[in-house]
Amino acid sequence: MEYKGFLTVSPYAYVEARTVFNDPACTASWNGTSCSNYSFTGYTDAYFNRLRGVVGLEWKLSTQHAIDFSLLGDYCYDKNIDTNAEGTKLKSLSYDRSYMTNICIGYKFSF
Repeated sequence: MEYKGFLTVSPYAYVEARTVFNDPACTASWNGTSCSNYSFTGYTDAYFNRLRGVVGLEWKLSTQHAIDFSLLGDYCYDKNIDTNAEGTKLKSLSYDRSYMTNICIGYKFSF
């Protein structure tokens, strides 16, 4: 979404979502020290693994030159399942999550 109502400045915002399809899925019970009742349920897991949001401002210096200032929020989520070669015994199951905030400055040349 971009607003072009000002003469030299255009504020904007956008959201981006990425999904994982056909990721390995499993069921397991955690008893405090180890997993039990593990069963592989196939490649059926689908989830959003990355969400990004940006708010920014494009400042037009001339008809060909512009400077872009933005703030990016990036949330990543990933599941990691490690099993034996047959897929019958669970070695590890982990969930990785991270959130990063970035300040971005860019230059645009249009011709």
